[in-house]
Amino acid sequence: MLSPDRFNLKLYNTLRGHQNKIAQIRWNSNSRHILSASQDGYMIIWDTVSGFKKHAISLENQWVLACAIAPNGESVASGGLDNTLTVYNIKPRNYQYGVQDQYQTSIKSLFKGHKAYISDCDYISNEKLITSSGDMTCIMWDINKGGKVRDFVDHIGDVLVLAKFSDSQGHPESPIFVSGSSDGYAKIWDLRCQFAVQSFPVSNSDINCIKVFPDNHSFMTGSDDGIIRLFDMRSDCELSNYSLSANLHKLDLSNLRPPVSGSYSGSPIDQISRVDSTSSSYDTPGVVSLDFSRSGRLLYSCYSDYGCIIWDTLKGNIVGALGMAGHLNKVNQVSSSPDGLIICTASWDQTIKVWSV
Repeated sequence: MLSPDRFNLKLYNTLRGHQNKIAQIRWNSNSRHILSASQDGYMIIWDTVSGFKKHAISLENQWVLACAIAPNGESVASGGLDNTLTVYNIKPRNYQYGVQDQYQTSIKSLFKGHKAYISDCDYISNEKLITSSGDMTCIMWDINKGGKVRDFVDHIGDVLVLAKFSDSQGHPESPIFVSGSSDGYAKIWDLRCQFAVQSFPVSNSDINCIKVFPDNHSFMTGSDDGIIRLFDMRSDCELSNYSLSANLHKLDLSNLRPPVSGSYSGSPIDQISRVDSTSSSYDTPGVVSLDFSRSGRLLYSCYSDYGCIIWDTLKGNIVGALGMAGHLNKVNQVSSSPDGLIICTASWDQTIKVWSV
């Protein structure tokens, strides 16, 4: 039997403060602070080193699905079941001697235009954002202009996720992004064009997560069918895939399955949850989140039944597992810091775990 402990990350910290499921986490560019959005109606900015909260933001809409933080860290955004993108202005004001930061929050912009829930969002720059929605579109918004810049229309199903590319110098401001949909397609978009410039058939099931590979020419998708696929824009095809169900016979992951919790009461957000735990089976554990190490050699992936699994992207082997060792319920988010030194996992148990080598 292959041991899942060949590559282990140590639990460095546990971030506690949310009172309900954590929907999404996003790193600040400084690789120290992380933003989390929860169904308790709050977004929290955390210091992953000290474990303390830097700021708590009360949301206009409790049923949040997505969050994002600006490259300069001065604003954050959220979207969810209210079909509205809300941007909050956050400006730290130093106390004397600079010992502490005091944050003041105000709503900077309210963007209405989607006809269904907002499933994902991200900043293109400090003043522009993109959103994906259940209305089968993506929209680019401009904070300075106070409205939408362009609709992106080409999907024939709910657009569930998006990810932006960096420019040739590695800066986050790039005219290219990729989206994944319940129609089973991943599409490449140019911000200057209304329609997709490239399309990749991925799966017959929902695409739950998508991430740009560090080389900035490829991207990976994770689907309900339990397969992670690597696509390259230059070759216009799939390069590789990683299937957990095909590797289950090689290692014992039974200890990674989350305990059954009877304390959770249903909410409206479950109707469109990216992960349907009741449809998961031992043979097809759906992929719900993924991210890479800084080099791209390691792939961190979360499954509906098995916590976080670590892959070697070159050899296609499982080299480690964070599993449920630190969480008491389903692990639904994994995110690597921009400097690659810290991994964070978020769970339905209302906590964020900080892992490091």
